[in-house]
Amino acid sequence: MSDREKIVGCLGLVSALLWTHDHGIVHQDLHKSNIVYSVDRSQWVLIDFGNAAWAKTEGKDTVIKGARRQVYCSHAVTNW
Repeated sequence: MSDREKIVGCLGLVSALLWTHDHGIVHQDLHKSNIVYSVDRSQWVLIDFGNAAWAKTEGKDTVIKGARRQVYCSHAVTNW
């Protein structure tokens, strides 16, 4: 894989994460096994949203509500 292909793949992953976060979804299990190449789409794809959770803003803080836990994240962290 060339450097250019690696950069395009990373940009695609960032785009996927931005889309999910913009729609209030937090993956919560991001690692190399959950990033696969789709031959049909000719692009890298983020998979396995089994641990994903919904995020919503409560005041200045972000609350992530998943099936197993609820996490509060200070606005100082989420607004950097």
